[in-house]
Amino acid sequence: MDWVYKKTAFEKNGNFLYIYTFGLLYTFFYCYLLKKWTDENNIEKIKTDYFGGGDVIYYLGDKWENLDPLLGPQKGWLAISATFLQGGKGNPTPGFDQSFGYYRWLDDYEPVTRIGTSIFVYYIE
Repeated sequence: MDWVYKKTAFEKNGNFLYIYTFGLLYTFFYCYLLKKWTDENNIEKIKTDYFGGGDVIYYLGDKWENLDPLLGPQKGWLAISATFLQGGKGNPTPGFDQSFGYYRWLDDYEPVTRIGTSIFVYYIE
């Protein structure tokens, strides 16, 4: 395994589909980067909706709070993986039987930063 990721783009009808392939250790590195960022910015608590192989609770410890997107808009520091963020903003295809649209309220906000390439951090007052 390595820390490098590969990005491949396929084009279909003018739209691009990007496929990312990560070494397993890279997902653990994102948890470390989030911890490092919270330490450097004196963040006491951060709600996370994390998609990856790392254990974000292990890295954040007492700073960690669960972000349940089905509770609707929330305040404070939020860290959301791109996979969950896009899934929570997307439109379902016919037959999709799960919750959707639960992160559309974030369209009114800009992320404060991005950790690595896929964790978006927001601060909501």
